[in-house]
Amino acid sequence: MEIFPLYNKARVIRAAKEGHNDVRQSKLLAQIKEWTRLYVDVDLIREFYGDEVAMYHSWMNHLLKWLMIPSLLAVVVTVFDNFLYTDENSPLNAVYSLIMVFWGTA
Repeated sequence: MEIFPLYNKARVIRAAKEGHNDVRQSKLLAQIKEWTRLYVDVDLIREFYGDEVAMYHSWMNHLLKWLMIPSLLAVVVTVFDNFLYTDENSPLNAVYSLIMVFWGTA
């Protein structure tokens, strides 16, 4: 049984510890440092950290893609609420709430 299984599988950590400069490592770090980039290449993560960590990042990329739809809709509803309705009970909030109920149960 390994005490640190991620440490043993990670080439990046071992390469950094030994002082080696890997081209794939620099590509991965460049992708992580880009603040405009939403997704990091899962294949690069898989090469360094293994299948388990890559599967997690793949799931998070999938979740992020699907959560963009309701978040963009929420921004649109908020903008219309601020410009069209002066009170707090606008019909757009009710429609958005119903959409979220159906989205969550579908």
